[in-house]
Amino acid sequence: GDIDRAMRHALAAAAQTDAQQPVFILLANLHLKAGDHRAAATAFARAAGYGGDKTGFFLKNAVTLYKGIGATDELVRIGSGAMDANPDDADLVHTIIEAFIHTGRMALVKANLHRIDRSESRHFSLLINYHRLTGSCAAIYGELCARSAARSEDAGLKFVRYSLAREMCDMPSIRAFERIMTDPTSAESTALLCCEPALARRFWCDDEAMLALPDSDSIKRARQRASLGTPPRRDIAPAGRKLKIGYLSNDFKMHPVMVLFVDVLLQHDRQRYDITVFCYTDTAPAEKFQANWPEHVRDKVVRIAGLSDQKAADLIASHDIDILVDLKGYTLLDRLGIVNLSDAPVKATWLGFPGSMHGVDFDYAITDPIVTPDSSIPSFEEKLARLPETYQPNCWIDRPLPVPQDRQAWGLPEDRFVFASFNAIYKITPQAVIAWARVLDSVPNSIFWILCHGAEAQAGLLEAFAEAGIGAERIIFATRAAHDRHIDRLTLADLALDTFPYNGHTTTADLLWAGVPVVGWKGRSFASRVSASLLATQGLPELIAEGEDHFCRLAIELARDPVRLAALRQRINDNRLSLPLFDSQRFTRHLEAAYDEMAARSRQGLAPDHFDVAALPPRNGSFAQ
Repeated sequence: GDIDRAMRHALAAAAQTDAQQPVFILLANLHLKAGDHRAAATAFARAAGYGGDKTGFFLKNAVTLYKGIGATDELVRIGSGAMDANPDDADLVHTIIEAFIHTGRMALVKANLHRIDRSESRHFSLLINYHRLTGSCAAIYGELCARSAARSEDAGLKFVRYSLAREMCDMPSIRAFERIMTDPTSAESTALLCCEPALARRFWCDDEAMLALPDSDSIKRARQRASLGTPPRRDIAPAGRKLKIGYLSNDFKMHPVMVLFVDVLLQHDRQRYDITVFCYTDTAPAEKFQANWPEHVRDKVVRIAGLSDQKAADLIASHDIDILVDLKGYTLLDRLGIVNLSDAPVKATWLGFPGSMHGVDFDYAITDPIVTPDSSIPSFEEKLARLPETYQPNCWIDRPLPVPQDRQAWGLPEDRFVFASFNAIYKITPQAVIAWARVLDSVPNSIFWILCHGAEAQAGLLEAFAEAGIGAERIIFATRAAHDRHIDRLTLADLALDTFPYNGHTTTADLLWAGVPVVGWKGRSFASRVSASLLATQGLPELIAEGEDHFCRLAIELARDPVRLAALRQRINDNRLSLPLFDSQRFTRHLEAAYDEMAARSRQGLAPDHFDVAALPPRNGSFAQ
């Protein structure tokens, strides 16, 4: 039972030049007992290097452990050898090729395409992702549609098809999916809903009751939580001691969430709050992004990428974190198992995911009264901690001011009215295209400037507009640009049109920063109320549309009234650095007030409950001073 002593002997033996395989097997098991899964995986990989009939077993152990801690670079290094040693292990092949794709090793994916079982929906999904990322979706999309039609009982395969349809702007397939979902109780829709990630549902669904139905993420996390249980909570710090806040994410890199969040890290009151960043971002992008952070912020970054969920939860406990705030939610590469295993006195979800985190042990969701009015309460497992203006922080400190541009340089006509949409293409729904077409048809001298890259997606979008009566000559496609150049080009748009039901989030804030009016389309769910939240916070309630008819009418009226539109643009530019939307210090004070309320209830032994943070008095003048 003396693990430390055993470890010292095993490490000494492993350092010898004549060390043999059993030493590394022993070392791997000792690291497992100590909870160091990265070191255990490395030892298993070393053991495999000696060969023998257990090579495949050792490599599979290493892959499983690396996957569990998100150590994708290490997993990739042993991936091909692990597949060679386990040629019939479909789950292992899936894990490794998925890691190749996530890390951009497309040459390795191409070399191992023969291992993918095209009859298995998860494997076919990998094949689709490869073709999507290499720009060759058209070559496989037809096969996917045919297979999903022939194997109508395979809900996973059908969902892969409908998911890819959004990225290819295949509106007929998206409409077919939406028709299935008109009856969520049918066997077909139930099966598809259980295959669907939580975030994907928000791209098409505006019904809070349906959004609360089980999805692939909530099912997975609920099972984990039932299997492992949740630990009893530690006591929170007594009043008078600094409140310790821990932020958990792997997006501490150049990522849309960080474009919003970084100012909060800089603006926290260090006299009252002890802030720690628990970071499982890959090392290279993390170090590059965090290099410019002030030293007092960098010093509070704790890297947990190499730890198991339990070890990471234990480390968070060792820092006496009072409030653990997860910034990921159900988005790519989340580590929500850490949240479920954490004994932090208070746990909150915020920013990364627009909705309730069903299946995860959260106490609070940090929102605002517009994205989550009282009618949203029944659809949330968490209690709502509503900030007074908007739930979304918006950085200004390092955000460049827009530089005026020339339309010709960006391929835009000088003499046409330019409507624009720069939201991700998977947010574009048939309903949005129809509404946009109605607006374009009523403003004959207008064109639509839309972010859409990839020949297949562009062709699908042009087909959808043509069906709605809008010719290709009125559509101009934009491609990706560096963030500062993107902000600059936004100034060339006359009026931005929102997506529905998943509004612009960072995109809407970027447009307002660039001085461009945005017609927001407010719906009945968190994701479809975000633009309304941002516009209201910046004193622009007249740009919030309720329903498709109102959306179209408002956009048409603005396009036909250049004086009104010019006044709006001037107001947006004049108020950029005085109204609350980009006032990150004011936002952070509101956020800290929410943390204080959570802590106060915990100290009193009260269960979490809904509450609203009171707004600070309005500022006089510019916050940039």
